[in-house]
Amino acid sequence: MGDLNLKPESEPVQFLRSNLKYGREVSVQPAFGPADTWNGFKFDQVPNGCIDYIFVNDKKLTVKKYATITDSFDKKYYSDHFPVMATLELK
Repeated sequence: MGDLNLKPESEPVQFLRSNLKYGREVSVQPAFGPADTWNGFKFDQVPNGCIDYIFVNDKKLTVKKYATITDSFDKKYYSDHFPVMATLELK
């Protein structure tokens, strides 16, 4: 998992996807929040780009919930990336 600063079509992300599952896509409950995680501190613009991920080995872990947190304060974001969160269960 992490801030990869890479879009889904990039070679490293494609390599990870060929070996692991993207938590957002295998979550038991529908994912909460947008797929795009880069906001560039621009509150009044639509986020542009998924660059933060949680990948799992689905033979060992079940993704129960997956969320992109978009909270702000006074129309300001805490980071230029939205955090992603997952609730995982060992199989």
